[in-house]
Amino acid sequence: MSAGSTAATKRHPVEVGNHDTSANVDSGNGLHPLTRWTLCLALTLAVGVMLTGLGLAGGWLIAAMLAAGLTALGTGHVLVPNGRLVRLAQPVIGVLAALPLCELRGGTSVSYGGAALVAIVCTLTLSIGCGLLLARAAQGITPITGILSMIAGGASTVSTISDQLGGDQRFVSLSQYLRLIIVSATVPVVLPLLGSTAHHAGAPVDQRMPAVGLVVTVAIVAVAGPCAARMKIPAPHLLGPLLVALVVGMCMPAGLRPAVPDLMKNAAYIIIGLQAGGGFSRSAARRFARLLPHTVTCIAATIAGCFGMAVVLSTWYHIPLTEAYLAASPGGIYSVLAISHDIGAGPVVPTLQVLRMIVMLATAIALPCLLSRNWLWRRCVDIRHRLSPPSHRLDTRRGSVERAEP
Repeated sequence: MSAGSTAATKRHPVEVGNHDTSANVDSGNGLHPLTRWTLCLALTLAVGVMLTGLGLAGGWLIAAMLAAGLTALGTGHVLVPNGRLVRLAQPVIGVLAALPLCELRGGTSVSYGGAALVAIVCTLTLSIGCGLLLARAAQGITPITGILSMIAGGASTVSTISDQLGGDQRFVSLSQYLRLIIVSATVPVVLPLLGSTAHHAGAPVDQRMPAVGLVVTVAIVAVAGPCAARMKIPAPHLLGPLLVALVVGMCMPAGLRPAVPDLMKNAAYIIIGLQAGGGFSRSAARRFARLLPHTVTCIAATIAGCFGMAVVLSTWYHIPLTEAYLAASPGGIYSVLAISHDIGAGPVVPTLQVLRMIVMLATAIALPCLLSRNWLWRRCVDIRHRLSPPSHRLDTRRGSVERAEP
């Protein structure tokens, strides 16, 4: 290797992990890195404004992911956000994930406990089953990546920590937000077809952003992540702040709960979106496009299964089918809670949605570790290894796919 090429490599190192190394480093022949980032951020702004105007939940994250992916694909160079920015964005996502959980009330949880248990178990079974089927149908997708892609809840949280859990963050992020877009887009269309809902008097919504809540959030973002890292908690910069925000939100008065202003939330969404989309390469995009029919089929199966659960819940609790469908909807919690408030839906919706989110996040965190250590994982890997063609075997030691020598 010449001295010039060595210097170029040192100027533009490539992060090796779950990123596809087929993406080229900057060799001086393409756009300047500053130009690429400027192009990416301009595209993020344009798409983000459009998606926000459409009322899409998580629009800025989706916009940044699309913009970074298109920029990486168009220029042939990965975009890797600064690690410090990512470690600042992850705690904000953790606090955001904790806020709906703070609204859960013990009495309501008990009254809908049976429905929540059945709905969550069925949704979890659907998610894991679809994830394993996706991994079985798609060469190069590990069971962990498949399951994380199909977990029905906490899209931003799962996408943020998927690489730390052993999944392919690019594929997981695209699959999760594809599900989020489909659910968010279909709920307003489906509800009028299901009939009317019984109107319940909703609690008054306080639109103020208390300054003390922002101070609490800043303190959690600054302290919780490093402390969790010292305690060896998985994905510490997300789970540490999530747990601390949950405890503070449930134990403190409303005025002392964490509060996240839109500017902070959107900035965190953009950084996480850039991280998820910036590592895309042409080979990764071709793989996702090739697997798109399988992914959409699995998402459709999950939605259909949740609709079946809604019919059961409607009959069980004698509630309108609209409320039952919102309660059983597979993800899109922020959109679903906003719609349920607008139509005056009952407490079954936030109760089931929040409980489902708790279980799904816990499953996303724990399942990869459990699968890598127990009989179920080894059995799935063994079956897939025997059914795969000899030219494309799964390496059971690393959980990755490697080509056999010709």
